[in-house]
Amino acid sequence: MTSKKLACCQIILDLFIYISVTSLLFFILAFVPPVERSLLCEDVPSVSNPRLPDTVTPGYLIGLGLAIPLICMLLVETYNSIFHGRYKFDRLRSAKLCVPNVSKIWSLFLYGASLTIVITECLKVSVGRFRPHFITTCQPEELNCTSGQILDNITCTYNESDYKSLIMLRDARKSFPSGHASFGMYCAIFVILYIESRVQIRCSVFLKSLLQCIVLMAGLYCGVSRVSDNRHFPTDVLAGGVLGTLMAVWTVFCLSKHSRSQSILLPAEGGSPTTAAYKEPLPCHHDPEHMAEINKSMQRQFSRQQTQVDDNLL
Repeated sequence: MTSKKLACCQIILDLFIYISVTSLLFFILAFVPPVERSLLCEDVPSVSNPRLPDTVTPGYLIGLGLAIPLICMLLVETYNSIFHGRYKFDRLRSAKLCVPNVSKIWSLFLYGASLTIVITECLKVSVGRFRPHFITTCQPEELNCTSGQILDNITCTYNESDYKSLIMLRDARKSFPSGHASFGMYCAIFVILYIESRVQIRCSVFLKSLLQCIVLMAGLYCGVSRVSDNRHFPTDVLAGGVLGTLMAVWTVFCLSKHSRSQSILLPAEGGSPTTAAYKEPLPCHHDPEHMAEINKSMQRQFSRQQTQVDDNLL
């Protein structure tokens, strides 16, 4: 099998796997209800908090979580390709080299993010922990509790024909772990590791660390805000943050080893990955324009040498 056919098969298989993972996520969200747990009467006050509006809505979280890494990749890869590339004097041609690198890193980022959300949703429906506003959302008909009593069957008052009410009731049983924390920390840690690997700042010692701290604070805020909104308990946010961090580290250091992003995200032997992706020579049959430039340069050098020889003979 030729290298082109092998690369084509790999792309098709990876695309199929990604579509399968995404389809699994939508299936879980639409058709898999959470486990119905029993409720201790001692825990009723902790799940009777008011339902507050989202400080960070899911739409903003997903939008910013996808847009910020993509913008960061475009800016960094464009800068590296122009100022650290093989074609420094042809900036338009150098800028085109950032496209394959951005596509490789972006596809890796999306796959890791999808896996993070799928694992989070699987844990949510498997654990079925009540959110802090469960009683407010459920509004049970009768809730006569005595100390030590366990409530097995909680009948909520909602309109079964109202799909939105049913979704809200299901969501009230998906507290552990926090999806905002897992996705937010995944994006933050991935961007932090990307900046560490791909950004070189020589004008300041602390500027890179400052950028990384800002990204980290944004990821932490997404999780902490869920506690103040009465959507999660602190342990839910902690578990989600740990999950997102582990998934980001696994994506960068483990998953990239088996992909074409290895030379971009991981340090190469004897050099930095910041410039390795652009200064590493490409095979001649993959870059005919570069080969033509080499031939012209060799012809000019040969002509100069021949001229010097003729002058010496004269």
